[in-house]
Amino acid sequence: MTRKKEGIYKKLEGASQSEKQIFEIWCRLAPDEMFKAGLKEYAGKFFVRKKEVVETLLKKVEELEKEADTEMKKMFLSQIRTTLLFDEPYMVADGGVWAIYSHLVKEGVVLSHITSLLKNLVAAFRVSFENHKGKDYSTEIKIITVNQLSGLKGILDVVEKEVLKFPLSERRECLQNLAQLRREIHGYKKHFAVEGIVNGDFSEVYPVLKEMGGDIGRKGIYPDILKNMYAYPETPQEIEEKGLKWLKEELPELKRVTEDLATLYKCENSVEAVTQTMRKKRNVDKKEVVDFIESLRKVLHGVVQKYLVRVNPNYDTRVVETPPYLIHFIPTAAMSPFDFFTEKEFNNFFVTTDEKRSPPAGYCDLFQLLIHEEYGHCVNFSNTSTSFAAEPDLLELLPTTFRLPVSDGISFFRELESLQLLRILLRTESSVIGKEERELLDYIKKFGEPQHFLLEVEFVVYKWRIIRFLRAIGDIRINMHRQSVAQFVDWAHKETGLSKSLIFDQIFLFQAYVGYAPCYAIAGEKIRQIQREAIKKGVDVVDFNTYASSLGFPPRPIFEEKLRSYVGKRKI
Repeated sequence: MTRKKEGIYKKLEGASQSEKQIFEIWCRLAPDEMFKAGLKEYAGKFFVRKKEVVETLLKKVEELEKEADTEMKKMFLSQIRTTLLFDEPYMVADGGVWAIYSHLVKEGVVLSHITSLLKNLVAAFRVSFENHKGKDYSTEIKIITVNQLSGLKGILDVVEKEVLKFPLSERRECLQNLAQLRREIHGYKKHFAVEGIVNGDFSEVYPVLKEMGGDIGRKGIYPDILKNMYAYPETPQEIEEKGLKWLKEELPELKRVTEDLATLYKCENSVEAVTQTMRKKRNVDKKEVVDFIESLRKVLHGVVQKYLVRVNPNYDTRVVETPPYLIHFIPTAAMSPFDFFTEKEFNNFFVTTDEKRSPPAGYCDLFQLLIHEEYGHCVNFSNTSTSFAAEPDLLELLPTTFRLPVSDGISFFRELESLQLLRILLRTESSVIGKEERELLDYIKKFGEPQHFLLEVEFVVYKWRIIRFLRAIGDIRINMHRQSVAQFVDWAHKETGLSKSLIFDQIFLFQAYVGYAPCYAIAGEKIRQIQREAIKKGVDVVDFNTYASSLGFPPRPIFEEKLRSYVGKRKI
């Protein structure tokens, strides 16, 4: 099934002139992302949002829009225009963290590259400060900004330790740029500081937002962000209505399994009490989390390939503990692809163990987390990069926000698929299952009664489905100023029984990535619907999922149309 990898340069050769121009604009807008994806010529570069540069790029976008002859091109140009127009003060710090991190992962500290990157970040901060210093931002945005700055300060400490290993004559310019960037960050943070915020966690932020929070200030642009940056065909109201509908439908499932586990554990019948009891009973020491995930991967891989999705033979994913400077960005887990445009693409799979965030609650939490991150995101990026079961074109490989509905939708639905598979395997007689299935079931038995393990996985999956529905509802209500962050946290806690700290961690984080939070549920439920249609027509689930995971990252309506077309063309 593996096809010869063409590489990004081959894609460029075969692209139209307008596609090449869109690609070039994106290279200017996100050079750090292009370096991360494997284009070495962008090492050390970072987008500096100067007014004249933005105006030049917007003019070019306008020219290309007049000539755009496909819906795909029009959508990508709308995405770029909105990305250029939407700018908030925390974005430069967020981009700086990931740009530096990409360089560290890909090549360590190459002095010329890091020196250049730090110099560009100094310029970016100065321009950003001038753009934002006269505006009256909400308390929420100020806190997000301070949190992102803390992450950037943390990764600069890591850089400095590495730079100091070089001879004085070689490191001098780099350290000068580093010192200047720290001064820029200090001034920036001082300007946006909120009294009482030091660590930026729930215990600090929630009380402040309870007292001072309100209109986050995005009501005017938010619908455009949804439409242009994420290609939602739904309106904000339709997204909220869908989220509420799914919440109403599935909350009884969470309550059912919560009651069953509360009886089993002999604890209070509440989501929070069951979560805490599960953490104690199924605890994995933070020092052993990575090793546990690695051992689970070995017994899970063959089963997933047989029943859910095939994985290309060049697949390379590395499990790492989330470093301290990234915990503001990753409260539970995440992944990040590297060298996506090359034949040596690999993924980092982060798992957070810091107790002040929302770390996995034990074995079953880690099972669900592994399914989501590895067999959703990581396989999606790797299969796409290697053109494993489809041939994405040039634009469909770009690292834009269109990636998020596709990959998070796949990952969200894969959790439910894995739960359904686990139910089937545990009901199947051992005499009729294969070697891979038996190894997985034997592994599960190490934790006690398999049916108890299934019950706990059900609890985790449904809890996270409820969280994703809340993300969709919350993103709409907060950004359309229907509820403040604190008001939404209070409402969601009362509605679902989830702890306020968990809801806060999983909602407030996404206010730094406006419009992203609904992607999981909205796109995932649509993929679920199309897969159901495919099954009715006799299409093999593994074939369908493998194709979906190899399609690349077009705007969501085009992605969904390709899935439907695939189903329609299959010869059964």
